[in-house]
Amino acid sequence: MSETRIFHPGATEGRQPWLRPVDFSAPSTLPPDQQARLRRLVDDLEPIVRPRATADLGISLSFKSLWVRELTWREGHPIPADDAVTTTIESSAGGRAYLILDPTLASLVVERLLGTEPDPARPLRSVTAIDRALLSRMNDLLVSSLDRLWGEATGASLHATGVRSQLDLVAELDPTDLIVLVAVEVKIFNTLSVLHLAFPQPTLAAVGAQLSRPSPRGSGEDPATTRTVQARLGEASVEVQVRLGDVELTAGEIAALHPGDRVPLSTPATAPAALIVDGVAVQFGHIGRSGTHRAVRVGRSA
Repeated sequence: MSETRIFHPGATEGRQPWLRPVDFSAPSTLPPDQQARLRRLVDDLEPIVRPRATADLGISLSFKSLWVRELTWREGHPIPADDAVTTTIESSAGGRAYLILDPTLASLVVERLLGTEPDPARPLRSVTAIDRALLSRMNDLLVSSLDRLWGEATGASLHATGVRSQLDLVAELDPTDLIVLVAVEVKIFNTLSVLHLAFPQPTLAAVGAQLSRPSPRGSGEDPATTRTVQARLGEASVEVQVRLGDVELTAGEIAALHPGDRVPLSTPATAPAALIVDGVAVQFGHIGRSGTHRAVRVGRSA
């Protein structure tokens, strides 16, 4: 961030001047709801990819989104390493996206696809053109899983069109073109690595209205999410009060109370007690006894 310090005109010698940071960086054109939707899409991707990678490729991995940033192509292109492995993805709604595997991640995947166990004591192999062909299996799995979620979110489809090194992409876009870069932390064979998803601004603009809609996976429309939320809420502790009735007294009447005085309640003797949670009556019942404790038998309405 470029920053300039502005001194308040009224500042005098010996007095701490008033400073105001001024940010001259370009504002983001991606609405916050779309940024959040991209992060959610990555988080939803993990439970789809993980079992498929284990079953189809014998690879154990997990990942989570780290950040979403809007950058120019000049700023965003160098963030992944030059020898990162990049898959170009075409969108049916128009435009392209890029799936970029960190060299460490690509090397570990290749080792596993060749049938060898990664050895932490051995230097990682350099990914060759032949290795990139092997990586197409992992890339196809990632893109097909992403296509499923992208279709739910936007109604558009995605398909991979080629694999190459990140350095080969330098001239793919104009340096001043805006891209949205999503960084994803990947844990594979107990090693942390990174993959990036890069979306040129026109690609997102083509589906912007759809991306702004609430995700059904994060709402009550998703049965699995609903069950999970209900299960978590069911484990929460809440304070329950039993209320027999209410009465209003003046401050003087309260001060005049003595042991043995009777205070008539506003409810009949046969009325049930109310079980109160956070000021709301959730059940009704009658006061009784359970062993040596007082208890409420629930089941009778008011």
